Amino acid sequence: MGLKVFARIKLPYIIRMREAKVISTKLPATKEFSEFTITFYPNLDCYDELYNSQYSENNCFFIEIEAVTDLYHYGMYEVEELSIYTTYNLPEEDQMVIFNMLRNRLNEYFYYIAERTKMFWIEELMMNPLSGVIGKRTDFVFLHPDRKISGSARYWLSCKDDYQTDLKIPCIKPLDQDIIDEFNETYVVNQIWIEYINKAKTSLYSSKYIDFIIYSAIAAESFIKKIVSFIQETKEGKDIVLQKLIDVGKNNFVELYYKIILKYLSGKNLLEVEQTLYDNLRTIYKLRNAIMHQGIIKERDFKEAGLEGIEELNFDLCLDMFNKLQRAINSTLELLTYSMKCDTY
Repeated sequence: MGLKVFARIKLPYIIRMREAKVISTKLPATKEFSEFTITFYPNLDCYDELYNSQYSENNCFFIEIEAVTDLYHYGMYEVEELSIYTTYNLPEEDQMVIFNMLRNRLNEYFYYIAERTKMFWIEELMMNPLSGVIGKRTDFVFLHPDRKISGSARYWLSCKDDYQTDLKIPCIKPLDQDIIDEFNETYVVNQIWIEYINKAKTSLYSSKYIDFIIYSAIAAESFIKKIVSFIQETKEGKDIVLQKLIDVGKNNFVELYYKIILKYLSGKNLLEVEQTLYDNLRTIYKLRNAIMHQGIIKERDFKEAGLEGIEELNFDLCLDMFNKLQRAINSTLELLTYSMKCDTY
């Protein structure tokens, strides 16, 4: 029989509407959703907390989704009787899977909307992988697949949390006077890889896993190339061997820099220090190449990247790759810094 998800999503951008009226469309059925209806709402004061008085009425700030998935059955879940309708309480794991499917279907549609309307600021909706919040806020309820939604009566469970305010990890430090005053003492010019490390992390916590792979690859490459370039500049005279290594090994970046050149400069390489970190860089680059050449990652690409049995990117997988990427950068810095210190004596 399936399960109906009824959701309201606050968009992270504005969609301009020709008229200030409610419009809806039904999307074709897919294997995930046998029914999928999107409703766009104008900016009217009758929508209370979602109304924005600073903007005209023909702007859309939120949408409603009414979708039925046959991959889950309402009979599997605990029932909650409400005055408006009967709802079903899903465990967090099932809820997250459904939200992710919902987001993916919406993003397919919004790619079309962005191209058709030329509203270039319409981009894929992010999803907090820790809470399932799509966009800026997600209101939702799970219903019987035959339940009809009518009138203005609504009951929602709301997800409002935001990883930018709620994420609890030790490396996050609240801003204080000391931090804002330390810029001149600690800032290092041209650490371009830090920019891409931050972009990769933001993509990770927005469930933009393709972007995560691309930014991670850029961070790994820009880091090691910047460090090697710095070492070249500090050497007395041109290092002909190093330059030849760079020239002849351009087609295999990870092996060239993190194995051969690192071994030449420091006496050790990342493969010898910790093979899992080296293998992780190869995985990131193989996935990056698949994206660049095909636009997608296929099952055989995961297998070739050492991820046999994986069918798609997910938060836990990408988080593990990100942590290993940071450790690889730190280990490489330690090797090269120690080597440079030894050369000065």
